[in-house]
Amino acid sequence: ARALLKEAGAEGIEFDFNNRGVDQPYKVVGTWLVDQWRQVGLKPIQRVQPSPQFYATLRKKKDFDVTVDFNCQSIVNPIADVTKFLCSAGNHYSGCENPKLDAIYDNLLRAETPAQQREIMREFEREAFDTAGTNLTLWWYKINPHRSYVKGWKIAPSHYLNQSLDQIWLDK
Repeated sequence: ARALLKEAGAEGIEFDFNNRGVDQPYKVVGTWLVDQWRQVGLKPIQRVQPSPQFYATLRKKKDFDVTVDFNCQSIVNPIADVTKFLCSAGNHYSGCENPKLDAIYDNLLRAETPAQQREIMREFEREAFDTAGTNLTLWWYKINPHRSYVKGWKIAPSHYLNQSLDQIWLDK
């Protein structure tokens, strides 16, 4: 990584890293990212802000070089989930432009079979990550502790989906 940065003329580059002031997962992931960047010789300056200021920076001010962002959908649908990676999307804040990615996504929307969707999705992934307007950090460790007398609790696939409490009761 150091050699690639040197070759690109980005050795020891300093940048502003916008992060949200919430421990899990933002500050934890942010601290890890800062460590990883420093190990390859970069100089990130992490700016941890309370949520209102973080969102103002992300959506309005846009006075950052790198930011933490998140992609949480209300349904499990890969075609909807990847819209966050479109530079043209209203909820994409990197300022990148990628008309090729938009065209691939339009093809994805018109795919008629799951096999076609899968093939076009792989093309979308390659373009999105090769051009790197956005990158992923998959890190989430979810623990839901509860007392032994809490009954009916079922672990949800995410912290957004299936969080209905109507099947939970206290056996006490």
